Order: sequence, then C-alpha cells, then structure tokens
Amino acid sequence: MAELYVDLSRRGWDVSEGVIMRTYLAISTGQPRFREAKKKLENETSGKIMDALEKMRDTLTYVVERVLSRELNIKSPRYLKSEYLIVTTSYYSYLKENSLSPSDINSLKKWLVLASFNGRYTGRLETDLEEDFEELDRSRDIGLVIKNLRTTEIQEEWFNKAYDREHLTTLLILLKDAYDLKRGPSIKIGELDRTEVQIHHIFPKTLVKKFYKETGGIEDLEVEDAYDHVANITIISKNVNKKISGKWPTTYLREIGDREIIQSHMIPLDEELWKWNNYENFLEERRRLLIRRLRDLLE
Repeated sequence: MAELYVDLSRRGWDVSEGVIMRTYLAISTGQPRFREAKKKLENETSGKIMDALEKMRDTLTYVVERVLSRELNIKSPRYLKSEYLIVTTSYYSYLKENSLSPSDINSLKKWLVLASFNGRYTGRLETDLEEDFEELDRSRDIGLVIKNLRTTEIQEEWFNKAYDREHLTTLLILLKDAYDLKRGPSIKIGELDRTEVQIHHIFPKTLVKKFYKETGGIEDLEVEDAYDHVANITIISKNVNKKISGKWPTTYLREIGDREIIQSHMIPLDEELWKWNNYENFLEERRRLLIRRLRDLLE
C-alpha cells in the first residue's frame, strides 16, 4: 500500500492512507468498518488478499486518472470537500468493473456535487460509508445513493457565500469545457495540467475594497468574504492568471473580445456589471448564471 500511496502522490493525488485502506476494505469485503472487515479478512486466503490488493490498485488508478481527472476535471484531492468521496467513487467503479458509461458519469457528477454540499463523510464517516455501500450493493446506481443525503436539490443559498472546497468541485466540473480566459487561441480548462490550474478572482481585491469604501459594502458580508464570494471565482491557467494580475475586469475582459470565451465562464456579458460600483449586482447575476448552468448540467 505504501507503494500505491507514492504512485498516487506522483499523479497529484496525495490521499491519506485511510482512503487507500478503506478502498481496499470496500473492494475486498464490501464493508467500510474496520472491525467487521477484519473478521472477513481473517478467513481469506493470502491469494485472495493479494488479488484484492491488485484490484484496488487498478480501481484507484482508473478513478483518479480517468474518472476524476479526465471526465470530471478534478485533478487533486484538495478540490474535494472530503477525500473519502474517493472511496465511494472507487467502490462504485469497482462494482461497474471499472468501465463507467456516460450515463454513469452523469450520475456521479450529480452525486459528487450534492454530497459535497451536504458535507458527506465530514462527520459520521463509517455510518455514511456503510449507508452508501448498502445502496450501491442493492442498486449498482450511484444516482440512487443521493437519497441518503439530507438535501437532494441544488439550493440557491449555497452560492451566496465565500467559496469552499464544494464550490471548487462544482466549478471544475462546470468549467471543464470552458476556454482559458485570454485573447486569441485558447485551451480548454479541462485540458490544463494539474500544475497549471489556478483559482482566479474576477474582481481583484483592490476593486472590492474600493466598492466597500465608496458604497458601504454588502449587508451581512465582510469585505474578505465578498472578495472570496463564489460568484467572484473562476478557474484559469497559472500563466493567464499571472498576466491578468490586478487588472480590472473592464480592462481584461474587453481585451479578450470573444464573447464565447467570457460566457463559457458564466461571466455576465453586460459590461455595466464589470464596473467596480456594480459589484453587488455582478455577484447576483453571476450567481444566477452558475446555478442555472449547474441545474441544467445535473438535471
């Protein structure tokens, strides 16, 4: 397992040994609880134990490279609300013989987004895993695992706050086919290497502070939270982020010139909303666009 841990780390997936161990328990016993899994493993032959280790290696590699990185555009566990989401994703993939169809991927998108906003596996880990494993054993459909969540529909209030990991998961999925935010020939965000992916604030901090100083700001929202508001966040390449630096959106968005590129990031096309004094209206409109695109994608 130590060798697998090193291999995953080289691929950008520096997951904990706990994730690897529980994935092994899932594949070898179908049981996420250590005590119950131990009882089953004590009666297994060394050959079956080694066979399960090999299946775990194949499954985790398939999930992090093909499913999460390539299909969903999530290239690192730091973009996941809980790294234990990898365990259930891996068990689902294993049950599907590591051959997920486009329909499976779409169901996985919805579950991953909703599970992230529900804080799945951030509290009662073993109970949550056991509930979800039982449903997967019954149905082989991760779309049906959604019923185990407290909230099973997209909530607008989720997108009216400073961003967290669940927002990054969602943005990366939404922006997979968006173009890098620059003028001229542009690569898609999903084609960026994991080391090139960066978070970009559409309005720089200087403008948000100016807005707060001149207008009094946004009710119930501190200036730092307003700057880190999920509606002020997008994903672009490291090089483009460096070139934009502290430029105002009225400058760099106009320099891009291509409405399709701007629209692919769900940034409002109304140039009046790019001005510093319209920051609150910009947030509201982009929040609306994000929610609409997400609901279209998932529903």
